Amino acid sequence: MHGSRIPPPQKGFPSHSTTLPSTLLSEINVNAPAVYHDFTYLADELVNRTPTGASVAEPDSVIGESGRLYHGYKEGKYFFPNDAAEQDRLDFQHTSITLLLDGKLTWAPMTKAPKYVMDVATGTGIWAIEFANQNPSSQVVGTDLSKIQPENAPANCTFEKEDSEEEWLYSHKFDYVHLRAVFSCFDNPKMVMRHAFQNLNPGGWIEYHDGCPTIQGLNGCLKGEYLLQRWSKLIQEGAKALGRDIDVVKHYKRWLIETGFVDVEEKKLMWPLNPWPRGRNLNMVGRYQQINFSEAVRPVGWKLLRGAGLSPEEVEKLTSEAKREIPDQRIRAFISFYVVYGRKPFEGERKGPVFGEEDREPKLDDNDDAVDDPFTAKVEEYWNRDQI
Repeated sequence: MHGSRIPPPQKGFPSHSTTLPSTLLSEINVNAPAVYHDFTYLADELVNRTPTGASVAEPDSVIGESGRLYHGYKEGKYFFPNDAAEQDRLDFQHTSITLLLDGKLTWAPMTKAPKYVMDVATGTGIWAIEFANQNPSSQVVGTDLSKIQPENAPANCTFEKEDSEEEWLYSHKFDYVHLRAVFSCFDNPKMVMRHAFQNLNPGGWIEYHDGCPTIQGLNGCLKGEYLLQRWSKLIQEGAKALGRDIDVVKHYKRWLIETGFVDVEEKKLMWPLNPWPRGRNLNMVGRYQQINFSEAVRPVGWKLLRGAGLSPEEVEKLTSEAKREIPDQRIRAFISFYVVYGRKPFEGERKGPVFGEEDREPKLDDNDDAVDDPFTAKVEEYWNRDQI
């Protein structure tokens, strides 16, 4: 599906504004009730699917207990599927995130298009392809455990099957490293940061776009026995039982500083689970996110819920019931979404955090850990002022 969703090339940097194709806009009526599409296919259909420019079946994929297809290379390292249904979901996720980021592919304050770009855990490759189209002078490489990217990518965009926790072996260094939705990907996320640091040119940037696995709600909307919160809690417990901490996004800023990056910034945004916000942009973000999240609850949760001790029957019951809560706009559910970036210092430049910045007026995307859950309080304040 993602092959039809790539916008036309756009020149210029760094104004990465993405124009949504008419095929997407025609599917969304902001005045209509939010719905989701069922992209779950039978496993045998997925196995025999012919690769196309829209979705790509990887020959060495394996069928998991859930009936979905998973990567065969380093089998079991990544918890989520890689089949056509998952590829479709990832492209809805891409659109939701791009809208959330004001149509921009990057927020790092680069002054010119980077020559060499790395997209870690590229998935369907849609971000890498869009970046390459918008920046024809850049050479973009996307890496992933699954080779599910289209063959009709632009000439300045290539894809490699590799494990980013292992040593990066390239003949050149990079000027920009991008990582998105990688909270669940790595046993050692700090190792990936170190690889990025070692393989960046001085002055090069690293940037994370990632969501926290904890589901929140405004004004106590999620207090009680909501199954979405139970699902959220159990997938984190299951990941730990499988040896991986997925609640890592809140550490990115500190880890980047410890790794040696400078000019490190963290922005925290609200990513609604459905179109409950009143503002048009966040409402649209929520519509795509409702589709994305509805299609994620079972495949994203399966291995992690099994790791938490649930039987297959219990997984099916919980994911089915939690999925029914997603369209409920009364609970005003959201995920905290982080944009975190930093720069590799030039030779002789002071390393470490930047101190002495002037105090700023609090904004919706600011982060302040001095009090309990200040971000939710800010979101509630904006909601009460009819600003979201």
